[in-house]
Amino acid sequence: MQYLFANERARVFYDLAVSDYASPGDWRTVAHEAGGRYRFDLGGKDQHRLFAGGSVILRRNGESWDAADYNAVGGFANLELHPSETSVFRTGYRVDLRKFPTFAPLDQLEHSAFASALVNFQTRTTLIGEVAFGAKHYEGTAAFTTVVPVDSSLVPGSGANGWRGNATAHGPAGQPGVMSSFVTETVTMPGSPGTDAQLVTVLVRVAQSLASRTGLSVELQRRETFGNVPPAVVTTPPRFFDDGVYDDPYASDSTLARVSLKSIVWHDVELGAHASWQDKPYGATPALDAEGHSIDGVLRHDRVVRAAARAAFPIAPARTGAFDVDFLCGYDFTRDRSTTAAYTYTSHAIGVGIQVGY
Repeated sequence: MQYLFANERARVFYDLAVSDYASPGDWRTVAHEAGGRYRFDLGGKDQHRLFAGGSVILRRNGESWDAADYNAVGGFANLELHPSETSVFRTGYRVDLRKFPTFAPLDQLEHSAFASALVNFQTRTTLIGEVAFGAKHYEGTAAFTTVVPVDSSLVPGSGANGWRGNATAHGPAGQPGVMSSFVTETVTMPGSPGTDAQLVTVLVRVAQSLASRTGLSVELQRRETFGNVPPAVVTTPPRFFDDGVYDDPYASDSTLARVSLKSIVWHDVELGAHASWQDKPYGATPALDAEGHSIDGVLRHDRVVRAAARAAFPIAPARTGAFDVDFLCGYDFTRDRSTTAAYTYTSHAIGVGIQVGY
């Protein structure tokens, strides 16, 4: 839900996401997100805009991935320029800090920035190009010190009677054995150092108006990663892709092609469909067999085909006042072919729901 005020320049919101997956195990998740943003109108006729805001997230998962619970806080600033009536230029910066209470090596600080340009042509064609850069620092774990017992007979200069006392071992038939004593030794255990990963994403999208309230778009996207790799990749349930944290984009390169069709028809019914193909080779994540054992010399590599169809039907629009209530239904198809056995599957999903907007 959201609330707009100050002539709609200011917005505050709260989102609650609760979900589960039919896969074996406890893949429940509950995520709370709250935040806001403010719009500054710049230039004559408010043709340029600056957006600034932030959000906080609290996410808790079921037992199958509760080690990946996290808390996050982030902030952003985006600038939108309108150099002409048919073009828009946008650029922005965002910073996110995420803490994993039970898995400190994944604690991360992420910086991201983007620049995009949009141009409208008289042919009712829209061309969008975007370049984004990201950098993540993973905290790792600090070294720690522990105390272990050591047999004094193995320590140079230690006699049978160590400063921590001695113990008598008995041989066969109760005969006295070797006298030994134990001392304590302080040992520093190495931690895992922090790592830094970077990525660059390039996107090109062409959208074409086909008829009144009907549009088609085609998108190509390429992601290249470099620097270090994430210290871990979280196991995720099927149909969970590129969320930015768990299926971490810094762990894999990607080539993505997508086509989408959207139309608003009789009585404001909204219809939509899309299909996509994605190739994702992972930089350092080993492929696993059906028993979960790594396959020597093979890294994880996914090839994903997805397709979906959606429909949104307004419910009593003349009676809901300031609320927009829609009945939603849809179908999703996913086929993932991976060198890791657990990510090789075909999925069919049908969904229905109610959407309320204010």
